Amino acid sequence: MTNDNDLNDDIDKLFQPTQAEKNIQFETLYKSMLPHLNNNYSELVAAHLLLILKLEGIVGDKITPKDMDMIEDMKEKISEDKELAKEVYRLIKAIKGN
Repeated sequence: MTNDNDLNDDIDKLFQPTQAEKNIQFETLYKSMLPHLNNNYSELVAAHLLLILKLEGIVGDKITPKDMDMIEDMKEKISEDKELAKEVYRLIKAIKGN
């Protein structure tokens, strides 16, 4: 016998997007944001991080100062790690189509 919670969990899992679907959603949204961003690496990284955090449900509809601090901290950590910075730049270029 299954209880309602098990059924609800199964239904929730059924409608959870796969990682491939999340990647497509991310790329589509990021591409639509690009025309509104300057071609500034820092701004592109911030938008990249913000979109990931938003799609993962870590940040809400309204971006708080705490959210912005988290994004700035993440940007700093990326810039301090040369390999990670290269990888993020490569991803941004690939999405942009460069």
